Amino acid sequence: MNFAEYFKSAINKSNISYRKLGEKSGVDFTYISKIANNKMGPPSPEILKKLAPFLVVSYEDLMKAAGYIEYKPTEQSNVTPVEMVTLPILGEIHAGRPLFADEHLKGKMPFPKKMLTPGYKHFLLEVEGDSMIGDGIQPGDIVLIRVQNYIDHDGQIAAVIINGEEACLKHVYNPEGSDMAILRASNPEYKDIVYPIKELIINGVYSGVFKKPKTNQK
Repeated sequence: MNFAEYFKSAINKSNISYRKLGEKSGVDFTYISKIANNKMGPPSPEILKKLAPFLVVSYEDLMKAAGYIEYKPTEQSNVTPVEMVTLPILGEIHAGRPLFADEHLKGKMPFPKKMLTPGYKHFLLEVEGDSMIGDGIQPGDIVLIRVQNYIDHDGQIAAVIINGEEACLKHVYNPEGSDMAILRASNPEYKDIVYPIKELIINGVYSGVFKKPKTNQK
């Protein structure tokens, strides 16, 4: 059973709707729905902590199902952290400069190794703007990017550079037989961008989003 199946089962057993769970936890219900329907990967530990009080499963169980912690099979109730790696957090990424240049680096963050795709480099990108809110990606979120210069399928979300400017997240489409790419936001307020496919720079593809915990403002 993957995390989406486990999470959906927990919600059903808790007799609570996605919308009500969102209202109680403060987590966007459309984001909850996408996780439960396997359209997005497991959320961050901070989000799981917000959801756990309203589900029949514990925070520890959610963390285990999401792959953040694991039980030693010979020691009951003994929890050990999974192997972690340190990933760079990048801010603005500009064309013509190495991807991991110091000028792009905003910080570093520990990350569960088992959530990375073997054989690929990865980085974290801090989101600016609201063009991808339809996919549950909000301003200030941290997204995981797998480094590659192509998309695996039409409509995949990728970090792309256009017009020599900083990277942006967009759904990338390349219609069959066309030499133009369509870059599409998930916020309907933004129009499609049509751009020559040969001039499009793909830094990597989207592999998950992680929410920054909200701070209480007085």
